Order: sequence, then structure tokens, then C-alpha cells
Amino acid sequence: MQAKPRKMLYNGLAKHAPELASEIAQQTREEQPDLFTPEFYEVMLKSTRANIDLFTEYIGSDGDRRTIRPGSTLQQMARTMAARGMPLSTLIMLFHSAHNIVEHKLLQLTQELFKDHSAEEVLEILEDLRILTNSYVRTRANQLSVIYTEEAARLKTPGDPGLLSETQRVLRDPTNATKIGRYNLRGSHISFQLWSASSAGPSTEALYRVARAISKQLGGQGEPLIVYSSSLLIWGWCHVDEQPGVPGRLIDADTKALAKLLPDHVGLSVASRSSGAHGFRDSHFQAERLRKVAERRDDPKKPVVTARIDGALTAAAFVDRLPLAKRLVSSALGELAEANDYNMVILETARNYLRHGIAGAATSMVAHRNTVKYRVDKFKDVVGEEASTSSDVHTALELVHWFGDQVLKKEKV
Repeated sequence: MQAKPRKMLYNGLAKHAPELASEIAQQTREEQPDLFTPEFYEVMLKSTRANIDLFTEYIGSDGDRRTIRPGSTLQQMARTMAARGMPLSTLIMLFHSAHNIVEHKLLQLTQELFKDHSAEEVLEILEDLRILTNSYVRTRANQLSVIYTEEAARLKTPGDPGLLSETQRVLRDPTNATKIGRYNLRGSHISFQLWSASSAGPSTEALYRVARAISKQLGGQGEPLIVYSSSLLIWGWCHVDEQPGVPGRLIDADTKALAKLLPDHVGLSVASRSSGAHGFRDSHFQAERLRKVAERRDDPKKPVVTARIDGALTAAAFVDRLPLAKRLVSSALGELAEANDYNMVILETARNYLRHGIAGAATSMVAHRNTVKYRVDKFKDVVGEEASTSSDVHTALELVHWFGDQVLKKEKV
């Protein structure tokens, strides 16, 4: 490519790099909600920005492959994904999806910058860009494979790989399964998941000891089943006493007592009680969805999410379907579904009012009764008196409570 158009594209791409990185991270977050935690969002944002900067430099150098350096942000991205048990294919998919957005921006820049050039000149520029882009993508994809493999090797999953494999087999198909190792699949189980939000968290041995303490606090009978799914995540199950007449309910475990067992930067999710081999699997997947809720919420003051917490199962049902949740919230709450501080106060007040009444909401929120009544009236003015107590509105308020601005529309500027 000739020097002048190359410099123009270099300057244009460099100018738009910050907004491009944000657009890519946000779009990926919306399209792949199950991948994202606040920590992962920041890691991806930094990695994406670094990748755009490298590609911009590559364009400016007219395809000098020495500019395509692996970099620490890519290593951190690969390490984070490997630690969470995400496969290499997911990393490759994220890279191609992000690069497609960058290429689309390049086409827009080409159209804007060279609108006064002849068709032949524009076609020549586009052909040069295609060659540069294909070469960059091949080189970068090869780097991704090497770096991910290296980082995954450094993060070898602790524990018994045979036990993990056997557990995964039963989770795929529990039919005819009776035991995993010495753990009996008959009777009632509670599944829990324990995870470190950072690779700088407690050691694997310390996390294992916490898992055993969690089992005891839940009223576990006998030896629990504790399996490392990755270097940062433990799957746990424990046998619990039957509770006649209370099917599918979580044992009345003290959430505060559970939280006291957790080191800093460690989270815990606890599922409902279930029975038999199929219940073993069902409880596990419920604990997994509750873990995703906790990761999305990212509240260090509330590191424990259990099926017993009011609204937690509603949040778990939508945690992998946030675009659907966002549409439900928008439909049910109207103009209050726009993300801003005022709306959040009104919505949280409405949630407390519907659960506890005026007096209970005032106590819960440490607010004057008249203040609560004023906010509730504002809420009813928007959604309507009759609709304010509908099941759809209740669900929408729970989704906002658990996911915040992740299910709200961006505030209009």
C-alpha cells in the first residue's frame, strides 16, 4: 500500500481505538453473557485495546510481522480463560469476532477518507487491506494457540483428574450411576460451588479446606465429594438429611455463617436439595447458575448466593439470557428501565414495598415512610396502579435488583 493512504488509515484507526475496544467488549458481553464477570470484562477490554493498537501499528508498518508481539495483555487473557476452564476454541472465536468489528471500521474509514478517489484507487487500497488483514489474522491466531497452551500448562488443574472425569461423565448422563469414587449418589444432596475471583487468591489446598468447612456448615453427612473443575473453581456435594414435606428446599443454612468461612476474593453458591443421581446433576447445574449470578453481581459484601435467598432462583433462570431479561425489564418498567441513579432508587424502593409494605420498606431502606410513599407513587405513575403488582413487574424488579444496569437501557444523553 502506498505511504499516504496507509498513514491516513493508521491515523484514523488509532483515533478510534478506545471506542472500538469498548464497543467490542460491550458487544461480546451482550452476545456471550455466560463468559463475563466484571473482572473478565476488564481483562478483555485491555487485551482488545492492545490488539487494536498492534493491528494499527501493523497497518502503519505495511505488514511488518515483527510488530505483532504477543504482549502481557494477551497472556493475561489466555491465563484468565484457561483458569476458568474455557477452551482455546472460545478464545479463537472471541478474537475473530472482535477483528470482524475492526475490519468493519476499516471499511468505514476507507469510504470516508477516500471518497474523492477513483474506484480503481479505492479497490487497490481495499485489496492491500485484505492481504494485510489476512496475514495479521493468521499470525495472531497462531500466537493465540501457543500462548493459551502455555498458560493452560502452567495452570494445571489440581486434584484427582480421574475423579473429575468420572464426575463429568455422571453430569452428562446420570442414568444407572450409583457412585462417584466413594460418594454414594443415593439420598439427598446439596451442591455448592466455591471459586476464587483472582489467581492471587488462596492456595488450592486452602480452598479445599474451605470446601470441607462449607460442607460441615451445610449439615453435610459423611465425606463430601470435592472436585476441582479448574485451578480457581471447586465443585462440591454433600449428603444432607431428608426434610419430609419440604421437597427441593435448601437446608436452613446461615448465609452470614457461610460468608465468615470465606477468605477474601472467594465466592460461594449453594443450590437446593435434590435426590438421587439425577438430583445430583440438577443441583450442580443450579449451583452453577447461582455462581454466574454472583459473578455478575460482583458484590464483595455479599459473596454468598444461595437458592434460599429471595429472588436468587429468578436471577439464575435469566443469568444466561440477559438480552431476554433486558427486553422483559424494558416492557414491564417502561421509562424506569433507563439506567440512572434516580430510577435505581425508585425501583429498589418499589421492590421493597412489594415485599414488605410501606412500613417494612421504610425500615429496610432506613428511610421515612413519607419518602417511601412518594417513591412508590412515582413508580405507580409510570407502570400503572394495576400493573404495579403484576408478576411481570415483580420479575422485572428482581432482575434489576440482581443485575443492575446490565438489564437496563443506557441513559439518554
